[in-house]
Amino acid sequence: ILIDAIVGRKLQPRFSIQSLARRGFLTDSADGLTVADAWVGASALEPTADRRAALHAQVATHLTARLLTLDDAGLYEPITRHLLAAGDSAGAVEHALQAATHLRREHATGRAVALLETVAEHCGMSAPLVSMLVRLDSELGEFDRALNRIEALDGEADCTLLVQRAELQANSGQLDATHSALSKLALSTELTPELAERVTTNQVSVLFQQGLLDEAQSACETALAGPLSAQAEFAVRNTLQKIAFRRGDWPLAESIATDLMTRFGRDDERMRATALHNLALVHIQTGRHGQAVAPLQEAVAVLESLADHFLVAVALHNLAIAYEYHQRYALAIPLLQRSVEVMEHLGRRFNLVGAVITLGDTYLTLGEHWRARKL
Repeated sequence: ILIDAIVGRKLQPRFSIQSLARRGFLTDSADGLTVADAWVGASALEPTADRRAALHAQVATHLTARLLTLDDAGLYEPITRHLLAAGDSAGAVEHALQAATHLRREHATGRAVALLETVAEHCGMSAPLVSMLVRLDSELGEFDRALNRIEALDGEADCTLLVQRAELQANSGQLDATHSALSKLALSTELTPELAERVTTNQVSVLFQQGLLDEAQSACETALAGPLSAQAEFAVRNTLQKIAFRRGDWPLAESIATDLMTRFGRDDERMRATALHNLALVHIQTGRHGQAVAPLQEAVAVLESLADHFLVAVALHNLAIAYEYHQRYALAIPLLQRSVEVMEHLGRRFNLVGAVITLGDTYLTLGEHWRARKL
């Protein structure tokens, strides 16, 4: 009745609520306004299923108009739920994906997963829903759950999901399986140009992670010989920077990081943060610890604004190391503790070990042996 009065008849909410209260439909209590006992379950007031669905559709339409007027992405979630209740599956899926994107930016990834799972339960698990759920699961460190979602499609996974599965295998340390999967995908004729670039950038990254530096460098050079988007070119050149860093070629590593920041960092915050982080690592390795602090602080700020929790934790770890070299332990320890917490939450076991070791070493340096033993 309230929905019909407020949305359908275009009445003011305050007037409608007060009017219903005066007529005895609502009572005011410590819990707020509630339906009066005399009317609870009254058949005359209980809308039919069709009427209920129509009312939810009206509310969805009303909220959509507000969304367009106010540009408030927070409305995507309630619109999704009303569209679900209205039986509009296609609309619910479309708005759920938008809602999930917004919730992720607001650091509410778990809530986004719950919303998408609710939509999938009512509308079916479509490829776009699985793809977004896999992305969110990955950010939460739920790699096994993400892989299970793809496997549950039972051979119906599209190329996007197959690429995501390979990336998940890489994050889980299954480098040989990832290399094999990417090699097969590279031969596929169904890849879009964007997916083909993701396969290429993942291939060079996996070769680097496997320690095959010569093969990785050769693959990078081959990729750069062809047309690449700015994002893909950055990823490939960033791998070249890591190769130089791993080899201890500090001048080359610094040169590439500086070039990346100059060429790509002005237009893309994530690229700028990555280049700043890599440049700071070169400063640390070459004894310029003071010069590493500012770029790492900027990288952390940018990555936090992008809600990239894993890279934030990595940058915090390295910023703490830069502080340690100046015996600024009071600043370093909280950063290391936060890095450990995030790595543990995300399930990044390999990175977690490194963060715990660094924190433990810091405790030992300060003579706090009991804290180190606790770790």
